[in-house]
Amino acid sequence: MSTPLQLYRADIQEKGHVEDPQQAEAIAALDQLYLNIERGEVAEGASLYLWGPVGRGKTYVMDCFYRALQGRAQRLHYYRFMQYLHQQLRVFQGNKDPLVLVAKELLKEHKVWCLDEFFVSDIADAMLLGRLLKVLFEQGLILVTTSNIAPSELYRDGLQRDRFLPAIAMLEQNLQIISLLGDTDHRLTKGQHFNNYYLEGGSSGLSANEQVLQRFYSDAGDRSVSRNLALDIESRTIDCLYQCDDLYCFSFQQLFVGPRSANDYIALSKIASCIYLLDVPQLGGVLNERKVARGTEDTYNINQRVANRPFVMAKGDDEARRFISFIDEMYDQRTGVVMAAAVQLPQLYLGGRVEFEFQRASSRIIEMQSEQYCSIDR
Repeated sequence: MSTPLQLYRADIQEKGHVEDPQQAEAIAALDQLYLNIERGEVAEGASLYLWGPVGRGKTYVMDCFYRALQGRAQRLHYYRFMQYLHQQLRVFQGNKDPLVLVAKELLKEHKVWCLDEFFVSDIADAMLLGRLLKVLFEQGLILVTTSNIAPSELYRDGLQRDRFLPAIAMLEQNLQIISLLGDTDHRLTKGQHFNNYYLEGGSSGLSANEQVLQRFYSDAGDRSVSRNLALDIESRTIDCLYQCDDLYCFSFQQLFVGPRSANDYIALSKIASCIYLLDVPQLGGVLNERKVARGTEDTYNINQRVANRPFVMAKGDDEARRFISFIDEMYDQRTGVVMAAAVQLPQLYLGGRVEFEFQRASSRIIEMQSEQYCSIDR
């Protein structure tokens, strides 16, 4: 049985992993937490919060810890955690204190949780997470989580953020906060050639869409291809252009325009090994103020509503936000994504409300180009 540090060193020696001094503090803390768990000596405040820019290895070092525990921990992406949380809340709805019952259910099998990409963007989820995490820590939760931002910056500029400040204080009190702020984006070194990102005017002379369709049929081989399907995803219909076993081809509009949520992409990741996207446009641009109401794509609890409120967004930010959720889920599940894009990746998003989050999506798209993407441990 290997410790996180031993797994980290083995990856350097055997898999060509690049040793990064900025990861040293994180892997040492994870190794110590692992040893304390093995000895049954975990003290209060032992949980870890790993944060830093995209591509610095936060998920990788957390997964060294998860691999070392060999099934004695639960690992989920933030989206899947929130989906599971709201499912459990519905199960215990009507009880005196459903959050306590949900917390006990969450900890029934595993006291150790690894939560990837912690990010709060919704006031209802912000309040819910704050209350739930307090109960979980009181009942012995050991949490290792990653994020692109420090706890103090969570839900920054969000609606009624002052109501979330006690939750931030609780996180800072219960978690050891470690930053990974190195200059190297390790994903860039893995995806040097863009094998799954097609543009107009390729060497074949075909359009970007034609190149992606050619790739789809090549991957399908001699297998039968169905066309113009209506898929039942999360009790809603999503049209699909082409499907062959676990290969699915959609237009950008089919997946990202209209009432879509992270739950849709979670469901897709369960049935697809590769998704092919046509007509991916340039997103973002000029900011403008408009009124939006909470809806099905803003949250996992679709029964809650808040009043209409002014919100500054750029044209295409709704679609960009869904696209980010899609990339996050496909990356987490190591599902292939092949896309026909209007512009080079650095110009895919022109700026707007989700500029920070789109940086993560861009970095992940780059790594998705590599041959190692579907074989590496995460």
